[in-house]
Amino acid sequence: MGAVFDARFISGISAGSDVGTWSDRSGNARDATESTNKPTYEVNRQGGAPAVVFVKANSDKLTCASGVFSGNNQKVLIAAYKNTSTGTYSDACVGQSGTLNTGGWFVIQSRTQAVTGDPYIAGYSADTQNNKSTPDNAWKIACGAYNGSTLFTRKNGVQIDSVARTMSTNSSVLTIGYDQQITTVTELWGGDIGVAMAGQITYSLPLIKRMEHGVAYSYKIACS
Repeated sequence: MGAVFDARFISGISAGSDVGTWSDRSGNARDATESTNKPTYEVNRQGGAPAVVFVKANSDKLTCASGVFSGNNQKVLIAAYKNTSTGTYSDACVGQSGTLNTGGWFVIQSRTQAVTGDPYIAGYSADTQNNKSTPDNAWKIACGAYNGSTLFTRKNGVQIDSVARTMSTNSSVLTIGYDQQITTVTELWGGDIGVAMAGQITYSLPLIKRMEHGVAYSYKIACS
């Protein structure tokens, strides 16, 4: 994977402490950092595992290096999260930003208005998508997978949507807890993130399901 962030491996800080650096465990040294609006580290958030907690009102966020994705290549995002915001248009969990609705925007989101959707994979004009569930403040595994021609949305190991799309994610950085589009729109996250991983991989549903199940097992989340 291009970048892997796992709250179970955060060390050297106590519960309630700020997370200024979330170390990348992929071996690619793409640590996610923030100097001002830092989320916090909390223990025993789900299944006995810790999480990084983002407060939307505080604009908590983390940013890691660019280069996780490139162009129209195949790619995947997987996250274990619990969204706690209500009454907002959308919250962005993890992904890479780009120009609004032109395919350069590959972000796992939770939406509560205009489109009910949890998860929702941004990156195209998709406000007519179906088969989404309203955000329920429950822990879940979300996945966005792109095979070079089709973008798949997955929740707890089940595909809930797909759309044909040409995606280009150049000139973007990976963000955790927010999405800063090339336009002025910023969509901040409210809630917990236990695991966030992103990478450029050859699309393989068995491989994706193994990754989903591995994350789900760690956080004791039911995954089909």
